[in-house]
Amino acid sequence: MRINSMSNVSGVYNANKMNKAYSKKPSGVGQDSVSLSSFAKELSIAKNAVDNVPDVRMEKVNSIKQQIKNGTYNVSAEEIADKIISKL
Repeated sequence: MRINSMSNVSGVYNANKMNKAYSKKPSGVGQDSVSLSSFAKELSIAKNAVDNVPDVRMEKVNSIKQQIKNGTYNVSAEEIADKIISKL
């Protein structure tokens, strides 16, 4: 089968194209509004609380530094292994 004219084919595709974003009919004048669910409000409060918590707990860091300096910082290998396994 041989097609002689491609212009007819492209005309078929362009014939029914219509931009739906711009309608010819004017829409009613109104105001947009947004309402948030109670879950969304609670989620926003929780996010704000997390954002206000520091990334590093300096009191814990300073305590461990002091223990290392004094030579009293001891960590059990079993405790480390148990914590690693519990995360899996």
